[in-house]
Amino acid sequence: MKKMNDPCNRIIGGNIRRIRRDKKSVGVKMGPQHIAKHIDVSTQQVSKYEVGKNRIPASTLFRIAQCLEVRVEDLFEGCQ
Repeated sequence: MKKMNDPCNRIIGGNIRRIRRDKKSVGVKMGPQHIAKHIDVSTQQVSKYEVGKNRIPASTLFRIAQCLEVRVEDLFEGCQ
């Protein structure tokens, strides 16, 4: 059984944070609050996802990808 701090969880969370910040840096309103509202979770939960503390359900990954306007595969970049 994999631990919650699986490296892939951290990579996915880091990718979410990076993509969100990249969009924010070019003027797109994209704080953690925006994602939280879009996927109907708390901002604290988004923060936990971004650091890899909590696993992200597949349906939530799909909704996050939609919010960020990226492919789901983009969130897995760097996972092996």
